[in-house]
Amino acid sequence: MGKIKMKLAGVNPLLKGILYFIGGLVLILLILQLAIFIWGNNYVESQLRAQLRQSNTQGYSIDFEDLDLRVFSGSATIRNIRVDTDTSLFSSTDDTSSAPRFLFTGSLGQLSLSGVNVFSSLMGEELHIGTLTLDSPDISALKNPNEVSRDDGSFSSVDSTILAGIPDRYTALEIGEIIIKNGHGKLTQTDDTLSSLQQLNLSLREIRVDSASAQSGRLFITDNISLDARDFTMHLSDSLNTIAFNHLSIYSDDQTVALDSLQLNPRYGKLEFARRHGTTIDRIDLAIPNIRFESVDFPQLVESGRIYAGYGHISDLRLEDYLNRGIPPGPPVAKPLPFVAFRDLNIPVKMDSLHIENAYISYSEYVGDTPRAGTITFEQTDAIFRNISNYPEDVEKGITTTLDAESQVMGTGLLDVHFEFPMDTQNGFHKIEGKLSEMSMPHFNQMVEHVAFIRIDNGQLDSLTFEMTLDQEQSSGTLVMNYENFSISVLNKQSIKQHGLLENFKTFLANNFIVRKKNIPGNDMQAGRIDFERDESKSIFNYWWKSLLSGIKDSIRK
Repeated sequence: MGKIKMKLAGVNPLLKGILYFIGGLVLILLILQLAIFIWGNNYVESQLRAQLRQSNTQGYSIDFEDLDLRVFSGSATIRNIRVDTDTSLFSSTDDTSSAPRFLFTGSLGQLSLSGVNVFSSLMGEELHIGTLTLDSPDISALKNPNEVSRDDGSFSSVDSTILAGIPDRYTALEIGEIIIKNGHGKLTQTDDTLSSLQQLNLSLREIRVDSASAQSGRLFITDNISLDARDFTMHLSDSLNTIAFNHLSIYSDDQTVALDSLQLNPRYGKLEFARRHGTTIDRIDLAIPNIRFESVDFPQLVESGRIYAGYGHISDLRLEDYLNRGIPPGPPVAKPLPFVAFRDLNIPVKMDSLHIENAYISYSEYVGDTPRAGTITFEQTDAIFRNISNYPEDVEKGITTTLDAESQVMGTGLLDVHFEFPMDTQNGFHKIEGKLSEMSMPHFNQMVEHVAFIRIDNGQLDSLTFEMTLDQEQSSGTLVMNYENFSISVLNKQSIKQHGLLENFKTFLANNFIVRKKNIPGNDMQAGRIDFERDESKSIFNYWWKSLLSGIKDSIRK
């Protein structure tokens, strides 16, 4: 200390005065920091608890373990924040429009603030925070078990909600980054878990909320997002299916969205599924190991709610459609064609191209009182969709979505097919044309034995070409089969075997008077007429397959 005083004695008096002033100021701040550490934390903590007690009148009780306030570094940490709720609010009023649809309970974990400029926040009109972090939140959303009236459709934006929540003296809020680490969540109703998310890591950056953003109509507070979500499961509202994925990642910097192991899982077996539904219904079992979207326009999504991706890629998709016709059908319920349903979505979606690689698709029918269902498969399928869009201006201009696909039918015959889906159609009109290469016709027995109750004993298909137009109700077109050495056996429905005089007699009649043994060029070759009336309660695969089958039957008939 003596050496310091000797050095100060030789300096300019003005500079010496400034140094003493700075030293005294630092000393005062250190004493104040020490006082806040000893007494201030307790004071602020008690005030915060008092504020929380006043807010608990809305059915929520919020408490925390302790507060660590560091004023001069502009940071604070609140540990073990607990949120409890009063579930009697679900039934405390006769007015269902005022009853909450959801209540929330659980732990917010640890909340940390850093990078807060205390003095500028005290003196200025804007509140600036460097980083807000939630560590290990675990929240349950409780769904009202009672029917709740829908609201009038009005929507309070995220920006306006945040702006209303900050003190009135501030005109704007800026946050450098909001971070959620290792989050967990679930949606429950009367102790039944409807959906759950096992892990969420989220980063939202460059956030500014003010009166201009609150009135802008944007959907979210930022388009600078990184998200990593794992192990998600949700029971769909039909109570028959569960949707799940292992890993979802979203990176706005790279303009990418990637989804790992997306699954649509029926909750019941193939026969029980339709019984649970009470009527005939398609049971869809879907698994997609990898989905990736690139060139995603995040700013457009946030500002206008429009989804755009330049390119999408799906690999190793596996889709199994199983139709149980073994129970009585219920009242007809018309289903729109998939591309019409996409066009009529309230969410605008556009993608330049979507590539599906190495897909497996099967369609099965069970007619009842048979050993098993008949199945047709499309294996090693490679397909490209182009011009996918339901943007109103694109639909108005008459955009046509196309699909070009190659597939191994029953794992053997190469099918090359082209689809056209005009998005401005009024009646679901679309066109399909294709060609199937040579294959042995008995490969189709896996389907026809259990649906048509015939066995193809012999037959070589040299080629099959078709063109058809379809709409919401009817298909029409032409199919040409080039085949030879064709013969069949008529089977008993219950045993799927040929036995007894009746089946033998039917087989004799079929091969000699009903079906053509060959249909080759130069031999009075005939084309088949495609003509099928759609069952609007069944899937698109049923419609396409039955349309083709109508042409096949007409082509082989004498």
